[in-house]
Amino acid sequence: MSVSLDTVVVLSADALSSNVDGDVAILSLSAGQYFGLSGVGAFTWEHLRDPQRVSEVRDLILQQYEVSPALCEEDLLRLLTELESEGLIQVVS
Repeated sequence: MSVSLDTVVVLSADALSSNVDGDVAILSLSAGQYFGLSGVGAFTWEHLRDPQRVSEVRDLILQQYEVSPALCEEDLLRLLTELESEGLIQVVS
């Protein structure tokens, strides 16, 4: 399913994660692979523990970081699409 600003996403039950000095280490149980996120990526991950509309995550990022709305949306959608393709997040609706 395609990720858009109206999409609701949540962390996959198949992804175990831990915060390590502000970064996030993620283990995909199904793939047996580790992934890492830092900075805005780690911030985003922490806000997906409960189902969240992508536009709400974007708004949180814009409040926390100095970034243009257009660049924020582009980067966020790219990140979430990649996380979904790796099975690390699920699209709820």
